[in-house]
Amino acid sequence: MSKTKAQLLGISDDTTTNSSFYPVFVNGNGVGLKTSTAKLYFNPSTGRLSATIVNSLSDEKLKKDISTIDGAIDKVKQLRGVDYTWKHSEEKSKGVIAQELREVFPELVVESEDGLSVNYNGIIGVLIEAIKDQQKQIDELKGN
Repeated sequence: MSKTKAQLLGISDDTTTNSSFYPVFVNGNGVGLKTSTAKLYFNPSTGRLSATIVNSLSDEKLKKDISTIDGAIDKVKQLRGVDYTWKHSEEKSKGVIAQELREVFPELVVESEDGLSVNYNGIIGVLIEAIKDQQKQIDELKGN
C-alpha cells in the first residue's frame, strides 16, 4: 500500500490546535524574513485562513480568448445555493456543492487528493451577466 504525500510528511488533520499561525514571508530577493501580523493568519483546527483583503489577479493583459458569458440566467438556474454545516467543526456556512457545480462549470472545480474545491470568484462573472440579462428582461416588460 502506497502512502499519500501527507502521510509521508507526517501531516495529519489537526482539529485540536485552536490557535492562529502567522505565515513567514521571504523578500523576493531571498533576503529578510517577515512575519505576518493579524492581517493574515491560519487556524489549523478550523481550517480558516483570514486576511483583511484578498485580491485575485484579473488584469486583461494576463488573459486571452475573452468573451462575454452567454446564457447566464439558464446556467445560474442549474446551480443550487445551499446552507450546510461543516462536519469537522459544526460551523454553519453557505455555498455550493462542488460535484453539482462541476456539472455546469467544470472549469471552476479542482480535484485533489483532499477532495473537490471551488473557485468561488469564477461564479461572480456568471452572476453579473445573469443580473444584466434579468434587468434587460425587466426593462423590456416595463416597455423601456
